[in-house]
Amino acid sequence: MNPTELLTTLTGGIQSTNFFNGRLLTAEDLRLEQMAHRQQHQQFGQAIGEGIVYGLEVASAVSSTAPRPVVRVTRGLALNRNGEAVALAADVDVALVRAPQALATEAGGFTACMPAAPQTPGIDVGFYLLTVRPASGFVGQAPMVGLSKPGVATGCGSNHTVEGVKFWLVPLPLAPSETPSGLRDQLVQLAAQLDTQLGQLPFRSGLAATQLRRDIAVNISKLRNGVAHLCFGTETLATFSSDPLAQTTEATSPYLAYGALDALRQQGGLTTSDVPLALLYWTGPGVQCMDMWAVRRRLIQPLVDALWPLHVGQRRLAEAEAMFVQFQQQLLDMVHLEDNLSSITAVSRFRYLPPAGYVPVGTRGFNRDTFFQTLDVERVQVDSAFLRLLVHQSWFLEPVDLTAPPPLRLYEAPDNANYALFVREERQPQVSQPPPGPTPTPSPTPTPSTGQIDIDVDVSEVRALSGPASPSFTQRTRLKVGLDIKVWAEDELGNEHLAQFVSTRSGLTILGNRDFEFDRGIARFTIKALPPGAYTVRARMKGFKEGSQKRQLQAGQTLHVVFKLVPETKTPGGKVDPPPTIGKGTWIGPHWYDKIGPIEKGLKWPWPPEEIIDFNPVVDPPPEDVGDWLQSWGDWVKQQYPDAPINPGDIGIYIAQAHTPDATAHNPYAYLVFGAGGAYIPVVLTPVDRTLDRSVSVTKGGLAGLMPGHIL
Repeated sequence: MNPTELLTTLTGGIQSTNFFNGRLLTAEDLRLEQMAHRQQHQQFGQAIGEGIVYGLEVASAVSSTAPRPVVRVTRGLALNRNGEAVALAADVDVALVRAPQALATEAGGFTACMPAAPQTPGIDVGFYLLTVRPASGFVGQAPMVGLSKPGVATGCGSNHTVEGVKFWLVPLPLAPSETPSGLRDQLVQLAAQLDTQLGQLPFRSGLAATQLRRDIAVNISKLRNGVAHLCFGTETLATFSSDPLAQTTEATSPYLAYGALDALRQQGGLTTSDVPLALLYWTGPGVQCMDMWAVRRRLIQPLVDALWPLHVGQRRLAEAEAMFVQFQQQLLDMVHLEDNLSSITAVSRFRYLPPAGYVPVGTRGFNRDTFFQTLDVERVQVDSAFLRLLVHQSWFLEPVDLTAPPPLRLYEAPDNANYALFVREERQPQVSQPPPGPTPTPSPTPTPSTGQIDIDVDVSEVRALSGPASPSFTQRTRLKVGLDIKVWAEDELGNEHLAQFVSTRSGLTILGNRDFEFDRGIARFTIKALPPGAYTVRARMKGFKEGSQKRQLQAGQTLHVVFKLVPETKTPGGKVDPPPTIGKGTWIGPHWYDKIGPIEKGLKWPWPPEEIIDFNPVVDPPPEDVGDWLQSWGDWVKQQYPDAPINPGDIGIYIAQAHTPDATAHNPYAYLVFGAGGAYIPVVLTPVDRTLDRSVSVTKGGLAGLMPGHIL
């Protein structure tokens, strides 16, 4: 059977010059041929997709100043929505503020109608997009011969056309609000508050200036995160699940366009020739933050189905990748710029989290427990070979809205304590009807009026313990041991609330009334449905020193408590000798101090005191003899004050960041701290070569809050 021709159409096709012998060629004929090739190249470009191919990264230039900010854009290649290549052949510095100047005549290679160049961009407070688009110009001169005088030059024309790029600064308005969540309105209020704070900064000094800078950093972080997700379209896409089958009057998905960039395109502020490179936040003092991945995207192929763009298109996956990198870059900027990382919480700095992300913790980053404070977090250990898989799978999940956060799982690799990977978990499903048959009595769970405490008992650092009843642990070994272990919380009336063992991995179960299985030296316990209030959480295990912490539980909160238990070194019930009054301080970097002297009568709990704002733990690992000295103080305090909360595996020295030996302290500037939420003792640090030859009244040294007559 022969095929049947149905229809041939040439409407809207690409026209090119038809060459034949004897034809008189003109410049218009050759230009038409060039234009045909250009249109074909654009069709190939549209098939490949729009976005960044490589390079075109933006960073602050060395020559940048507050009144005249300059950014460095690296060489690179991109494709815009028209399919046009946008190529930058070499790194270039771009001044974000410039005086009006006449533009060179365009060569006509890019014929889209462009709006007039802004006269003085960046002078108003707000967010701006740095974009790049193709440009062309003429170079050199060539003689021009007229038809009336063959062989005789009658003038000159431009010899070559050169393709290049042009940078633009496009305002990104925040108002009006798009959805009931009111994200734009919140950002407008934050921007106004930040503008006021920046205006007050030149008139503040000392501690007031330090606190104001931290308040400014908080608002900048919230703004950066919020506007990034405005560009991702997070608040708009949150409505998708309410009606995935919704269609417009044109029988297409209502989610073909979403987010601030699409809105800007619809308003005409962003053209199809533009490729967004970075997001800038501009205030009176200058550029406050710059964020590439809020607007930068890899190549995204055209959509093949107009009904299911969020499922079969590449855009949402590219945005998930950008969301991950944007969060990581913002955290990295915070690590480099801020000095109070240990006190930063996720909910205080972010409206949204990506569905998965790495958080630097420990000595080079944030405090794990503080950062995830008030969030429902389950901590588990993971084989590091699965990290990339966990992140890649998360790109098919929605981001975490911290105004109503889902549970998070915190993955920690046993061989690296410098990071933690969080991944969004599924919310517990709501069962509308009970299953058939007898209804079992449900176990208590936290409600909006109650809370929960999760307790990890960690003995992973213990290598070997003496005695026939003491087990041996290694960091990676799973052991089944029968131990006399008790984990509980005491309320302010002395009532005990026993914790239940929790399986953190499949296959782990309660082996008996007193038998538990430790996975890599860690066992998880939980106490659910606790009324809000103050609790002393305790962990007692045979062969180890008892650990205790004082914690405040809020309604609807899940607290996470960790006990790193230390082997017992004394006979049960034996008397503890008073520890040495003075300990070595030369190990505290940068080796300003010579001795440490605790002021025992200043003992209080729980840590931290209300007046503490700017204290961080000394992270230098103490020598063995200093560690023994700290442990002896913990043993002595526990004997003298049985109710004092002490975590023997987490004893440290906290020093005010602003204190130096040459400063006169009017408040306690250093503490010996017996674990998070534990007891604490103020200490005196003796600078090198300034040791006194006799005891001196502490009150004469100017330490506030101590009774007269205290002697060191």
